[in-house]
Amino acid sequence: MQLKIEKLATDGKGIARTNNGIVFVTGALPGETAEVEIIKRKREYSVAKVIHIIEPSKYRTNPICPFFYECGGCQIQHLTYPFQLETKASFIEESLLRIGKIKMDKSVLCEASPKIWNYRNKASFPVKNLNGKVNSGFYAASSHDLVVIDSCSIIHEKLNSAFSIIKENIQKLSLSAYDEKHHTGALRHIILRTNGEQVLVSFVINAPISVKQRNNIISLAKSMYPATFTINENMSRGNAILGRKTEIISGSGYLEAKVGHHTLKYDTTSFFQVNTEQAKNLYNYACSFIPEDGNILELYCGIGSITMSLAEKSRQVTAVEEWAEAVDSMKLNIEINKISNVTPVCSNAERYISSDETMFDAVLLDPPRSGCDEKVISGIISKNIPKIIYISCNPAALARDLKKFADSGYIIDNIKAFDMFPHTSHVECCCVLSKERM
Repeated sequence: MQLKIEKLATDGKGIARTNNGIVFVTGALPGETAEVEIIKRKREYSVAKVIHIIEPSKYRTNPICPFFYECGGCQIQHLTYPFQLETKASFIEESLLRIGKIKMDKSVLCEASPKIWNYRNKASFPVKNLNGKVNSGFYAASSHDLVVIDSCSIIHEKLNSAFSIIKENIQKLSLSAYDEKHHTGALRHIILRTNGEQVLVSFVINAPISVKQRNNIISLAKSMYPATFTINENMSRGNAILGRKTEIISGSGYLEAKVGHHTLKYDTTSFFQVNTEQAKNLYNYACSFIPEDGNILELYCGIGSITMSLAEKSRQVTAVEEWAEAVDSMKLNIEINKISNVTPVCSNAERYISSDETMFDAVLLDPPRSGCDEKVISGIISKNIPKIIYISCNPAALARDLKKFADSGYIIDNIKAFDMFPHTSHVECCCVLSKERM
């Protein structure tokens, strides 16, 4: 069938409207006319794939990655970069209007990433048995079908080099590949991180390994200098990549990175923005709205990536994080950067906000993709905190939460998008809200 594509959905699929409902078309771009094949029908919508582009979009470009049309890592590499920025800004505007019932007076702007290729400082490669061999790569879109790759155009060059060495040696390690259906096999994921100089390699395993297997990993680790090597144990079923137990095989088990003039240490399990240069821009923007010499609450603070910058502007920062290992890293980072006005708290955000009676001048939120718990939002509202800086990587969750704040009297002062993830459909956003303290 032939369809005219109107716009992009937030997962990068083209949207077409028919008499039988909406059709999401993988690989199609706004303005295109395409011959498509329906591959899935639901009551509310259908999913199709492109057979032939009849009238291409003026924004279409040739992706540089040879695995783009198979791999699910990038969704919009076939879209020119300036239009990627416009599209991501529109995702936020549409979510605010559709979900939050919030119409912006001005268009949302999306700041370009300083680098659009080889920008990612982290990659997670699933491992599977294919044709009797241990293989690794990325999943195809909307599936757990493994696409075996040689390199990736959006991850740092050092990660590509490290992945190449591991692929050359993976059959020699005597590690079986994980089978998620039967919950068997040893090696689940290969995690690679870099600070631009050193690489952190972590093998995520499903079960304790033998002495021989450990020695094989140690030999590989020695051949990958300068690298630090860890083994992370995850014996749970499901899609969670990392477990809580990590063993250091070689090196310190940490990486150090500069964010602004602060040094941050992080390990295998730490959350750290994948685009370091763009993270600096985001953090500078967020911190520019912090009241001078104020008492600041930071929720979901992780290892303290933003905390260090908050501390420079504030009289006092209370930094709350539930992951104990991240709190330990935050304490280490506070010590490294000689910061004395931060109080780290190991607690989940909803428990802390419900029990603490401190009056704060502002709160900075950087929640997981699912957004804020209802108790966090009601706690902030009940405390009547006059300023909220909300960082989000999910426009839908952001719009949902902003509506709750707006219904309680908060207004949006500023909002800006940051392209943290070029060539994917994901976007980071920072929103500033305020209300008068009663």
